[in-house]
Amino acid sequence: MAPSAAHIAPTIRHAAALNCSLPAIGVAVSTAIRSDRFLFIRVPRPRGAAASLVLAVAALAGAPAPPAGAANFHNPIVEPAPSTGSADPSVVRHRGWYYYCRSIDDTAIAVARAHRLQDIGAAERTVVFRAPRSGPYSRQLWAPELQRIGARWYIYFAASDGDNAHHRMHVLRSGGDDPRGPYEFMGALRTTPDEWAIDGVALQWRGRLFFVWSGWAQANDAFPQRLYIARMKTPWRLDGKRHLLASPDQSWERAGAALLEAPEVLRGRGRTFIVYSAGASWSDDYGLGLLLHTGGDPRSAASWRKLPGPAFTKSPAAGVFGVGHASFVRSPDGREDWIVYHATSHEGAGWSGRSVRAQPFAWTRDGTPMFGAPVAPGISLSEPSGTPGLPALGRRSQGPHGKQPRLSSGLFVRDPGLRYRSRW
Repeated sequence: MAPSAAHIAPTIRHAAALNCSLPAIGVAVSTAIRSDRFLFIRVPRPRGAAASLVLAVAALAGAPAPPAGAANFHNPIVEPAPSTGSADPSVVRHRGWYYYCRSIDDTAIAVARAHRLQDIGAAERTVVFRAPRSGPYSRQLWAPELQRIGARWYIYFAASDGDNAHHRMHVLRSGGDDPRGPYEFMGALRTTPDEWAIDGVALQWRGRLFFVWSGWAQANDAFPQRLYIARMKTPWRLDGKRHLLASPDQSWERAGAALLEAPEVLRGRGRTFIVYSAGASWSDDYGLGLLLHTGGDPRSAASWRKLPGPAFTKSPAAGVFGVGHASFVRSPDGREDWIVYHATSHEGAGWSGRSVRAQPFAWTRDGTPMFGAPVAPGISLSEPSGTPGLPALGRRSQGPHGKQPRLSSGLFVRDPGLRYRSRW
């Protein structure tokens, strides 16, 4: 007997969002059972368990209509910017607003906010940092990551002097609790050894801070590009040497170039994942993979299990390529999980063709995220559930609206049991 809708959360409300396939996470589709309202996909449990798992992954024609006043949108939600494209979206939800942090022309960092997720690309941007004219962090500002730690906001970004081999991570710290700043430049986040580093993100575990990033083993090493982790003394300073977390050892992770990058923490159903991007970022085959924390010191590679991947990748049938570098947010009512990512709309588009997209995703019963397949551009999607019927773009004169939901994403949110406020 198929489960009722009450046992399925969230339901993706349009059949088009399914786009024909489940994520490649080491499970195979064995039976599809169509009911009058939902499409149920029966898949065997991972690791060969005998019981089957029944998941609702998309609503079909005839499903109940969205609530009155709900709006639809279509991807992309941020169009490609000239020359650099729109890549590496860092999106968080805070006190009724979605905040979107991005690099501008690789020389500045801006933060926009909107009440509706689909409006982040059109919302007013506040430039929070401009690179100096010259120096070690004056060029190639990549992938700024917006995170709240304690009562302050931090932006981690990679920058160089114009020579890619000189890329290092840097930190901005807000003066208060507004993600739009103002910010203070805290300097470089030096690793030990001091080697090439990009795409850093903070991870909280049992009251401790860790930093995960993509790096080279040694100077001018280039590929393979690996994931490293280190303990943090403060949100702007590392404590001790780096530890190798993962290497590109699966064939799909070596498509175009052997690299792992763009780690992002995702929490849900009591489990912690690092969602990473792999393969050449300039290629059509760029995709997302999953590392599952199985317990123990996060600095030990033995504390993580890499799931067979990719978990989210291109869909030629939908005209979506180069899928990568994701963020994770909740809907305004806290009922849905959404993935925000970049992709291109035709083969060979490269970096300049990247745009930002968003779509809901579900979880298996054992707590593994199921991203489905990327939705084709122009396909109508229901906006995140509980989105308020407010003006499309947030204005500075308006106060925050709506109750802040509990986040399941790993975007660093203050743990009330920790004393970060007094320390940082």
